[in-house]
Amino acid sequence: MRCLLFALWVALTLLLCLAQGIASDLAAPYVSYSRSLIARAQSGSPRDQFLLAHAYATGSGIPRDPAQALYWYRQAANHGDDGAINELGRIYAEGDGIARDYQQALLWFRRAASDGWVAAQSNLGIMYFRGLGTAADPAAAVNWWKKAAKGGSLRAESNLGFAYLMGAGTGEPDPAQAAKLFRRAANRGLAEAQFNLGYCFEKGRGVHANLNNAVEWYSKSATQGYVAAQANLGLLYLKGQGVQQNFSEALRLLSLAANSGNSKAFLGLAHMYHNSWGVEHNDAIAYSWLQLAKERGEPEADAIQIPSEALTQSQISEAYFLAENWKSSHPGATATRAEPFASR
Repeated sequence: MRCLLFALWVALTLLLCLAQGIASDLAAPYVSYSRSLIARAQSGSPRDQFLLAHAYATGSGIPRDPAQALYWYRQAANHGDDGAINELGRIYAEGDGIARDYQQALLWFRRAASDGWVAAQSNLGIMYFRGLGTAADPAAAVNWWKKAAKGGSLRAESNLGFAYLMGAGTGEPDPAQAAKLFRRAANRGLAEAQFNLGYCFEKGRGVHANLNNAVEWYSKSATQGYVAAQANLGLLYLKGQGVQQNFSEALRLLSLAANSGNSKAFLGLAHMYHNSWGVEHNDAIAYSWLQLAKERGEPEADAIQIPSEALTQSQISEAYFLAENWKSSHPGATATRAEPFASR
């Protein structure tokens, strides 16, 4: 029976959507907080006001203070600093120390994007693609992503690839063009693009299906901490597809992804404990992971059946305790995440 369930699961898993967002990059190499920096900012230097805001936003040389970051970004924006204007858009879009306000974010992104600020152009594309603060307009998103990609934004290039893959705002889907865009950004080290290219190789979208290549690109992305890549790679190790089956590596990768709240990883761990794949059989633990996957809306959760009536009351109590304990110890992983936006 377990073999039958596994075969069904193999056919249904790894249907993750490609990432549509772009990662924030507040780890940019700016200067740290110093007395001289604050003195220059207070004297009215827009560049130093931006740098001081960045120090507060990242906790560089001083405890992180979103309120002070917001204040100094406003000061710099009032002097026309497009980097600060883009950051105000990001802060409102992500609700970073302030109530999330997509309409305000849209206004700030439009202002910086119109001035040619590449990160703002890429971020504005997200707003239009997702319909944040405005009606969804994939064609407008594609237009802004093209501008940002020409300006050197790897994340815009990857997002543009996603649009071509789905045919959203591009007319007909063009998987070959999507794979080309993913590869360009992936070769330059963008974890999201590496994941996307791995997905294309796994599914044969725009390239010939090649699980070995999928493993290669997922591995590069996972090494950078990209959660979806960790989950997909873990599942491939679990099933021995494109790589020698390795339950220990599967457990490591799925555990990493699960710690970030990935529902595919929850489901993979449920299978491991239910089927004794590299771990001791424990349906209480399996059931706890399965419940977490269902709570996150994992579409493939029905691929594994662990009827509650097949468990003892003690096992059910333990499962719910484990699930609740996981949620309380990982509050950020279960909360609604802000859309990630680019600083640069």
